[in-house]
Amino acid sequence: MRLSYSIQYGLKRGAKVCNNFGYTNILDKKIINIIRVLLTGLSLLLQLPHSGGKIMQFSLDTKIIWHQAPRPLIIGIGGCSRAGKTTLARLLSSELIFPTAIIGLDECVLPPEGIPFIRDHINWEIPASIDFEMFRNKLSDASARADIIIIEGLFVFNVKEIFDLLHVGIYLSIPRRRFIAEKKTDLRWGVEPLWYIHYIWRAHRNNAFALRRRWGGFPLMFRFPGSDIPLALPELVSVINVLH
Repeated sequence: MRLSYSIQYGLKRGAKVCNNFGYTNILDKKIINIIRVLLTGLSLLLQLPHSGGKIMQFSLDTKIIWHQAPRPLIIGIGGCSRAGKTTLARLLSSELIFPTAIIGLDECVLPPEGIPFIRDHINWEIPASIDFEMFRNKLSDASARADIIIIEGLFVFNVKEIFDLLHVGIYLSIPRRRFIAEKKTDLRWGVEPLWYIHYIWRAHRNNAFALRRRWGGFPLMFRFPGSDIPLALPELVSVINVLH
């Protein structure tokens, strides 16, 4: 905790010193923006003590600020079923100051007859269930009308075609016990057998981090429990608005 306070104090002092120098040229403005993003991001990390230190990664790649910000800025929200991906996407869309479009991967699935089965059940938990032509069409449409695109779904971080699009990544975690309890009452696709609910959890844990070694390439990467969305939302909005 003492170290955290020292980091926070040092960064605030550094920002104050830079502000006291004033904006002498465009480089100074970019430096101040970088400091603001750092302060906001570290503030998020320091304000989530009950997340058990499970923040996946917080990294900044300053090229997104030093050069022209990407248009559109693409944000990926991943995590297991019931973690809060759709909820966070909708909240971000309503809070961000830029035109924002949401692409839900649940809306980009193949017809049931085109998806492999596991036992006697359609296997929704594999990338082969995604209609990538439909996804590309939605992406093209969203790119034409929005400054920020949010892609949310199970496969955001383990399908290369989607992963390579992202500028910002957000991973929402959920405890296994809570997932099972909530999934038992999730009737969007009818009553799921218990064996399939356990399979959903295993499939996600096995596949969610397939591209983890490349996460360091993101300008920004967060991980926190879905239950912390209300706490994290203001800081996420601030960071994304500054990055954009």
